[in-house]
Amino acid sequence: MEITILGAGAMGCRFGAALHDAGHNVQLVDPWAEHVAAIESQGGLRVDFDDGPRLVDLRASLPASSSGSPDLIVVFGKAMQTADLIASAQHLISESTVILTLQNGLGNIEAIAAFVENSDNVVAGVTTLASELLGPGRIQALGNGVTHVMQSSGGRDIATRIVQEAFAGSPISVGVSPDVHSMIWRKVAFNAVLNTLCTLMSCPVSALRAYPEFWTVADAVIDEIAAVGAAEGVEIDGDDVRKTILEATDPEMSGHHLPSMLQDFLNNRTTEIEHLNGEIVRRGDSHRVPTPTNALIRHLIRMAEATRSQRIDALPQ
Repeated sequence: MEITILGAGAMGCRFGAALHDAGHNVQLVDPWAEHVAAIESQGGLRVDFDDGPRLVDLRASLPASSSGSPDLIVVFGKAMQTADLIASAQHLISESTVILTLQNGLGNIEAIAAFVENSDNVVAGVTTLASELLGPGRIQALGNGVTHVMQSSGGRDIATRIVQEAFAGSPISVGVSPDVHSMIWRKVAFNAVLNTLCTLMSCPVSALRAYPEFWTVADAVIDEIAAVGAAEGVEIDGDDVRKTILEATDPEMSGHHLPSMLQDFLNNRTTEIEHLNGEIVRRGDSHRVPTPTNALIRHLIRMAEATRSQRIDALPQ
């Protein structure tokens, strides 16, 4: 297949490498010029796998210079970039192009659907795989995970079959599930806890459990999100979210992992807070569901962003 990864950050690159290994013709498209130039100049993407580093023969381009008629576009940009990314790649989208979003946060499906004539071609998914961007043209693939998808309109037709066929020979297993919307909300709850608290504390995920009252904060965030989800007709299993958080914060698993929000914060990039806790607050307000803990965390992240240039990491000498 002809496949375009739109938003070739850490996760986009990991999925691009997997699809390349499955024998597809994969194009990485990203607005970060230095990243694109590094991939092109070194003859591919450098990936640190569990069994060692490898140069994956991938090509990359900026959105304006991207070309082709992809069978599948996988969107992996930040949630606040979704509309701009899709608009920048409009010339790649045909009536038959399937678009898969595996992004974090809420609102991505709606942003993509606004640019697509046939909403049945939009497939939504969620993945528990992890990756870190080590620098321009280089990522680290972390551990294993599961990926589930479904047609965003609720059906199961050629769009989901194309996605499954694309990943069939890759190292990434993709299943079709009617429960993806609930999975997306559960991942929002997961990220609304770990991404935000790790960013505020500047620590890896495993460090959070060093605080004895960690679950007091985590439970408050999860319970509010479950209440907002219920108001929108989405059932969220809070115990399942807690189990996933417990596994993720295990030092023996991927507890050393730095969440994407912390990576963005440390690299002076805008975070996805408005599409996580911020979106929960807005939807809660519309349903008159109180979300005070999520509102406070949203304010703290926005305050950290606003004061980032004056952050003190050590006492003056």
